[in-house]
Amino acid sequence: MDKFLCTQAYNDSVDAVARLATFCTSDYVKKIGHGQYEDRAVSMASRDMMLMCISLRRLAELTATQAMLRQEQIRAFTPKRQGENLDVADAGHGYSAWDILGNVIHAKLLLIVTDDAELKHLLYATNDIDSILQAITKRKQIEPVCFIKSDKGAKGFRSLHLVKAAVRYLEDIEDVLGDNRIFVGGLMFD
Repeated sequence: MDKFLCTQAYNDSVDAVARLATFCTSDYVKKIGHGQYEDRAVSMASRDMMLMCISLRRLAELTATQAMLRQEQIRAFTPKRQGENLDVADAGHGYSAWDILGNVIHAKLLLIVTDDAELKHLLYATNDIDSILQAITKRKQIEPVCFIKSDKGAKGFRSLHLVKAAVRYLEDIEDVLGDNRIFVGGLMFD
């Protein structure tokens, strides 16, 4: 294994995972309201999602640990009504993390949705301007969900589920790298 390439892929993965974890668990809208920074935050999260997937896939290929990511399941989501609002719940099926990484990397469309108005519009497309305006004025922040469309079809999942799978993989890969005398993360200073 190439120490420099493995360390670089690991560090790039950790950086992107850290930023995505912050984005996925933040309730900034509730604390400071809606604003143009929302679009910027989603744009940065989309970029981090892409960087995370490229870096994780590269790390898995460098270390021949693709099977570890194939075993990680990312649950699909389903919309769930909460009064007038829409939220998300886990669906009965999922995808392997390895497949999701490839789908994100080769996506023709990568969309991260953070409020129920946009989710309603995507799932129940309507041209009724009154219902669109009503949904926008009553919108609420939801846990970020990711929609991807690639040559393998369309998929939707909770962004945090992919982040958690990445965290588990990165914890496991530290041992694999350490066995090959490549010390990263917590092992770096032991």
